[in-house]
Amino acid sequence: MRDLDICETDPARAFLVNFHGTRHVVEAARRTGAAVAHISTDAVFDGKSERPYTESDIANPPTVYGRAKLRAEEVVKTLPSFWVFRVSILFGPGKANLVADAVRTVGEGGEVLAPRDQTANATYTPDAARKIAEVVGSGRCGLYHLANQGSCSRFELVRRAVDLAGLDAGKIRGAASAEMGRPAARLKYAVMEMRALEQAGFTLPRPWPEALAEYVPMILPRP
Repeated sequence: MRDLDICETDPARAFLVNFHGTRHVVEAARRTGAAVAHISTDAVFDGKSERPYTESDIANPPTVYGRAKLRAEEVVKTLPSFWVFRVSILFGPGKANLVADAVRTVGEGGEVLAPRDQTANATYTPDAARKIAEVVGSGRCGLYHLANQGSCSRFELVRRAVDLAGLDAGKIRGAASAEMGRPAARLKYAVMEMRALEQAGFTLPRPWPEALAEYVPMILPRP
């Protein structure tokens, strides 16, 4: 359950899905001796840092979603063997995401309002999946930040995507998060440093603009 605003307005359901669901998986893994790879989020941080967050930084989530995901992380870490991967701004094939939604909306003649003041990492799901498989396959358990290299705002990400699609990037309008009237707080700064991957000797995923350039042609209408 990834929608921050739904989680904020329905905390019981948010914890049921994002924490208790994970807890049940962990309990089953403990009984069978299995390891668990868990996907978490940059929303566990408070967004007040002035430098990229590392895996050792204290988590202090301001939202229901972030608190539920942090509790899930904590229960996963009680296992003898685990992986926790914190990701951010997911885009890629197979599921709705803000990049595909923006390209479709502009392609249909509409405009998109995107926050200028939320800076984070972007994560191309095929790149993340390959890196997760590599890390899990290595047996090097632990907590990892995982995203494509570089940082961007959501405004920058979708504007670049629309431009790559050959559409009018002027249809992407930037706004302050406070103007968008969302129930859940948004993190102003949630950039993550992938220190654990580097220290373990893994190569980092490619920069996000390269991944975006690969993805955008996949979502364009076929002639």
